[in-house]
Amino acid sequence: MGVTIHYCLGARDGNAVERALDLAELMARKWGMKAERKAPKWLIIWPHPEAETLEFYFHFKKAKEEALLGKLKRLTQGELEWLMKELNNPLANKWVCSGSCKTQFAGVDVHMQVAEILRLVASFMSYVEIDDEADYYETRNLVQAAQAMNICDEIIGTIADGLQKAVRAEVTRH
Repeated sequence: MGVTIHYCLGARDGNAVERALDLAELMARKWGMKAERKAPKWLIIWPHPEAETLEFYFHFKKAKEEALLGKLKRLTQGELEWLMKELNNPLANKWVCSGSCKTQFAGVDVHMQVAEILRLVASFMSYVEIDDEADYYETRNLVQAAQAMNICDEIIGTIADGLQKAVRAEVTRH
């Protein structure tokens, strides 16, 4: 539980992926974050000790139509439906990456930095889907993002208090 940014990215050009990750690594280091390049298309960033890692691991997603081309005349209805869905998949034949980064406990400034690193990487992509639970990515409104994080803090605190009271009551009963 806590404010998280979810992302799914796709690029047709592997060189664009590498350039995006080069710049993301530079931006992260500029903000004092630890960053490690594991491979040309794989970057891990540690935004803050209280945040999850921001990991970009791109792999090539090949369209699957080739696997069924030899069977076209004897496709079942289910296989035909799957093939049509796959042919229309916006991530087919692209370098793709997806993940999430929880920033709830690191604060709104770190949340903003993670969103801006994602914005930079997304600018090199042909497919971008980002869901920021604090809405900073969409609005760039830091006040609104801080309010969303504060509300989540309050909810977490209320749940924690309720659990502590329930445990104390159970211990007292025994």
